[in-house]
Amino acid sequence: MSETTQRLPTVNQNVLSLALGGVFIWFAFQKLGSPVDFLKAIREYEILPPSPVFLTNGVGIWIPWLELFAGVALWIPRFRKASAWVMACFLVVFTAAVLFRALEEQARQGIAFCEVAFDCGCGTGVTLICTKLAENAVLIATSWYLAIRTPAQTP
Repeated sequence: MSETTQRLPTVNQNVLSLALGGVFIWFAFQKLGSPVDFLKAIREYEILPPSPVFLTNGVGIWIPWLELFAGVALWIPRFRKASAWVMACFLVVFTAAVLFRALEEQARQGIAFCEVAFDCGCGTGVTLICTKLAENAVLIATSWYLAIRTPAQTP
């Protein structure tokens, strides 16, 4: 196997890590830039109880910071594997929440599934649900690829 062929997975992992980390950092800054809008989006899901308020507010505070730190960690080879696993799990949970909310909206509005559009709170504004689910599928697949393919770093 040539040296170029052996280095290719590392180059791909570096490029994917830079891109994925950049996406998460961008999402984080969108939420941090309009925390009230993000908090309203969280409340729209009706997953968390309205009381105590500190629970919903706390989630609204820590999610963007988790995205920011995980995005930066994806750029650091030592933390890449762990960050990719965290973000893959995070994305699966949020994608499920977006899917269930979309199904509720579809039933409420009586429209075709791919015509459902709402602001999911991710920082991209109002988006068609089929587009959002496809975007999340790519982000999940990329996170899983990095989590599986990145070698473990020893201290």
